[in-house]
Amino acid sequence: MNFPLLSDENGEIAKEFGVPLRDGGTITREIDGKDFDLKRGATASRWTFIIDKNGTIVYKNTAVDAAKDSADILEFLKSNS
Repeated sequence: MNFPLLSDENGEIAKEFGVPLRDGGTITREIDGKDFDLKRGATASRWTFIIDKNGTIVYKNTAVDAAKDSADILEFLKSNS
């Protein structure tokens, strides 16, 4: 990727953007045949933001369909370039 992604383990940034939070928890996932417990401090709703070079939010989707999110972002970027 040629852009930074944000990791917000405790939901502090999500709160600043108004993203709804739920309590975190632990889930178990199998990776390479081994079980791992993955812990979250908070679980944020899936929202997508695009922030321009000036720090302005130019795109916000509060009803993200994870399977279509990349295509939706590309469509927005193409139509606003």
